[in-house]
Amino acid sequence: MMSSWLPPLLAFCLPVLPLLVAAGLFLASTRSLALRTAPWLPLFALPLVLLHDQLVELPWLLLGARVGVDNTALPLLLLAIAAWTVAGLHASDTIEREQQPRFYLFWLLTWTGNLCVFITLDAASFYAAYAMMSVSAYGLVIFFGRMADYRAGRVYLVMALLGEAMILSGLILLAGQLGNAPLDALAAEYAGLNHGTLISWLFLAGFAVKMGLIPLHMWLPLAHPQAPVPASAVLSGVILKAGLIGWLRFLPLGSEGIDLETAGLMLLAAGLFTGLVAALIGMSQHKAKVILAYSSISQMGLVASLVGMALYSPENAPLLISIAVLFALHHGLSKTLLFLGVDHAGHRWIGKLLWLPSLSLAGAPLLSGALAKILMKSEIPESLTWLEPILLISSLLTTLLLMRFLHQLAGQHQTADNQWSRPVVAWMILLLLSLGLPWIIAITDNAMESGIAVKPGYLLETGLPVLLGLFLAALTWRYWPANRHPRIPAGDLIELFRLPTLRQPSWSLPGRPAMPTLLPVTLRQLDARLAAMGPALLVWLVFLALLGLLAI
Repeated sequence: MMSSWLPPLLAFCLPVLPLLVAAGLFLASTRSLALRTAPWLPLFALPLVLLHDQLVELPWLLLGARVGVDNTALPLLLLAIAAWTVAGLHASDTIEREQQPRFYLFWLLTWTGNLCVFITLDAASFYAAYAMMSVSAYGLVIFFGRMADYRAGRVYLVMALLGEAMILSGLILLAGQLGNAPLDALAAEYAGLNHGTLISWLFLAGFAVKMGLIPLHMWLPLAHPQAPVPASAVLSGVILKAGLIGWLRFLPLGSEGIDLETAGLMLLAAGLFTGLVAALIGMSQHKAKVILAYSSISQMGLVASLVGMALYSPENAPLLISIAVLFALHHGLSKTLLFLGVDHAGHRWIGKLLWLPSLSLAGAPLLSGALAKILMKSEIPESLTWLEPILLISSLLTTLLLMRFLHQLAGQHQTADNQWSRPVVAWMILLLLSLGLPWIIAITDNAMESGIAVKPGYLLETGLPVLLGLFLAALTWRYWPANRHPRIPAGDLIELFRLPTLRQPSWSLPGRPAMPTLLPVTLRQLDARLAAMGPALLVWLVFLALLGLLAI
């Protein structure tokens, strides 16, 4: 039996430890030690797993913090620890030494926020962690200080603040009635709330920004190619899942006291639309990291559709939540491997093994992606059976998209690299984890029928779209020259603001005239407007935060 003093010690000290190491970066006497320690710090959070199914209350912290690791958070916590550790080791070898103090400062601040998002069980602590994670990640997006970095950073920051403004508005309405709401029991409280439907919509829209649902996705394909590869890996692999945990904590999933069937159908439709359209746009991209960014948008659309199904069908919500978390775990591990593989594609083994996470995301039989998609299909309500062919089309498009990624990556990396460095070994370990951990989670969850994923009928059903995608990709490589591919610039909707008088058309097919733009402003004017919006939104957030404190 765990000692009574140990849970509070773990709950407070382990999340604070990265902040202490970050402070050590400012002192010359401790900077070297801090830099050696920083890549390993996510691994130090592993003892938090001991808090599984426990609730630790820290009444003296903030407005009364509650910390715990329930069944929803456990897979995401394991994902965060694994992905951040491997990406941190990658950064220690790829970020220049003189730039590492600045990199690891933002890295540790973002990690602290990301960690606390998964383990906090009260509204105030969750929002503080969420805001810390979002704002600190801005430093990773603009890390290299190029003009394109600052532009991507502006779009990222404005979108993040828009999302947080909606979340904070919902929190204020919630706090006026429940105070610092306990998140582990919040769904049951919605039936007695005033404006419960409005609060739900605010949370739904606010966290959709982090999930990257179209049209709130524009920051993702801009931020990913500009950030360093390790930062891109955790942005896509883990930080996007903060939007999912936000939905699972704050939405009345499984509660029949409030009718959100319409909201569920709308989220389901938005998720499927995002899943299909993002994959199509991604196939028009020419940079490996941008292709992966659109792949993440597409996959998060499928996760969002699971949450939509849970809102539509409250009686099935517990199992749908578990499947959504499993899907997020599978995606996070696979996408972290692919992003980090961008820097190691010339390695003798990594260049070949990148096919495994790619095929897993596509849903190839016996891999974790097939497991997640089969479980998802098994829980489709009878009234929504039209979803089944859409999921097959999604697997086909994902296969084509990731084959496009591998093809582009092969053309970018020609130098052979056979060194077994520390990041390469860590990548291999993460690959093994990605192959086994989702299956372990599914098998140990008695509610999931993981055995259906190995039945012959399902093996054929998951294999056919992937085989067709591989065949079409091979035909494309052979008979469709690269210079004939359609071109849609990264950020897509943002580019609709460009004037047709600019030298290079924004949306075009080779040999055809550019598509007309919608609004008569230049990108420079748009960037100026986005830059002006940031401080205004920040002031609004501070004002809303003060109102929230008064309400509590």
